[in-house]
Amino acid sequence: MNWFRNLFPVEPEDSLAGDWEGHYEQDDATYRLEAEFNHRGTLLTGTMFDLDVETDRPMNDFMRNNDWTEQQIVDFENEIRKLLPEAKDEPIIFRSLLPSTSSLSGTVHEDQVEFTKIYHGDIHYQYLIGEHYLDGEPEPSPPIEYLGTLAKTQDVIVGNWIIRTSQYRDGSDAPEASGHFELRRRSQ
Repeated sequence: MNWFRNLFPVEPEDSLAGDWEGHYEQDDATYRLEAEFNHRGTLLTGTMFDLDVETDRPMNDFMRNNDWTEQQIVDFENEIRKLLPEAKDEPIIFRSLLPSTSSLSGTVHEDQVEFTKIYHGDIHYQYLIGEHYLDGEPEPSPPIEYLGTLAKTQDVIVGNWIIRTSQYRDGSDAPEASGHFELRRRSQ
């Protein structure tokens, strides 16, 4: 009879397996997500899909949110303007391009849901001034840790995510980042 159960597994009622949708928040913006969870015992695995992978924001705002000093911002802006001399004196826009797909691996203990998200690929950056742009060096995607609480109805997970300090390819420290997230079980 085990071979039959292996062919047609039945998920327990408290399983998180299935399709989820929601969002995460970062730097006062909201980004949409979808997830496919596999859940056996305490093990949680799956795939996450970022739906908003291209983000444009003023470079100065991005740098201030990541603890750059005003002098560092001015120096960096001057370097970019030297590399794009044909660009007008318009604000510099920082564009990040995330991979759309990531793998998830973690655990579920009672109402606590923890998983690490690993993007499939590097993060790409661009600096835009009007119609002109400069490609930054692709950077490896750091692991993102999610810690959430499962609602008693077992259809909502709410919590926080964090990217711990990592290093860029040049050896300098990347800033720590964190924010809120929420996932809701998709209706069947």
